[in-house]
Amino acid sequence: MAASEIGEASRVTQSQGSPTEAHDVLAVLEARRLEVPAVVRERILVSTDLAELDRWLRKAAVVIDARELLATNGS
Repeated sequence: MAASEIGEASRVTQSQGSPTEAHDVLAVLEARRLEVPAVVRERILVSTDLAELDRWLRKAAVVIDARELLATNGS
């Protein structure tokens, strides 16, 4: 694989989330014993945006209610 192909593959991998990232978000919420409504769980599981999943993972550590993850307040 050429260096340019490796760079492209890395860029694609970084922009597309995987089921692992989604499950990490859910694991943090569940470890904190927060109720995760079905609509929130489904939204997390269908996301392929790595930046969004990373943002949710960080928020999952501090939110009081899992529904706060889906709030669109720019943070």
